[in-house]
Amino acid sequence: MKTNLQGSGSQQLIIDYIEANASEALIEKINRCGKTMADCWQYIRSQAQKRAKNGCAMIEDREVYGWAIHYFEEEGNVQNEKTDLKQTAIRSRDLPTREEPKPSRSEAGQRQVPAKPKKEKGEEMLPGQLTISELFGGLT
Repeated sequence: MKTNLQGSGSQQLIIDYIEANASEALIEKINRCGKTMADCWQYIRSQAQKRAKNGCAMIEDREVYGWAIHYFEEEGNVQNEKTDLKQTAIRSRDLPTREEPKPSRSEAGQRQVPAKPKKEKGEEMLPGQLTISELFGGLT
């Protein structure tokens, strides 16, 4: 049975696998659900990125095919998930921010600069790399 999915290259390999191995019930669900191969591909890429170490991941074909099947079997839609993430980001901007305690008059003239953390043997900072304390504005 054929799906109404469209894709090219690696996407077409996944479509061919689904059409050859998925049950008729799943193929009917795929044809009705409105999910696209482009959204499935994005889901597969996000799953692979979660596994990546130093920007590299090796994923077996059968696992990629499994992710594709899972994507079409699960309820929900990637578009809804994207919208939910945008709404969460908008809501998080409305949260109150933590205010820094104001220094007393005696401390006002002396501004404390956070000390840089000591490097362990074998640790080397790359140009432009920030320490955790620098990243979070000296908060630890």
